Amino acid sequence: MPDDRRVNKIPFGPGRVSYHAVTRYLQRIRGVTITERFADHANEAFAHCDAAGVTLEQVRSLIWSKGVAMAIEQGFRQIGTSEFIVIVSIDGTVVTICEPHSKPQLRKLKIRSSREQANE
Repeated sequence: MPDDRRVNKIPFGPGRVSYHAVTRYLQRIRGVTITERFADHANEAFAHCDAAGVTLEQVRSLIWSKGVAMAIEQGFRQIGTSEFIVIVSIDGTVVTICEPHSKPQLRKLKIRSSREQANE
């Protein structure tokens, strides 16, 4: 008998992006901030969508890209895109969004000539 946590009754698609993930996407990636406190994740997600001028379905579709869907089908639990990192639960639901890891900017070591050193 399969583990109940692994069974997701929501059809495979953007509907598997949680309200919490929608809120975190709008906060962390799009910079939408609301100071109001909410009783549940659904109301918070809808308020953030209103503040951003988008619908819940639009945000879910932005998060649920072809690459993310393919990675979830393959069983990945953390998926990095160029814009954000997706965290997936055991049942295949996108539960939160994190900012992407930024690569430190490396500068080439410049060796100065004796003339450049003298001009300092």
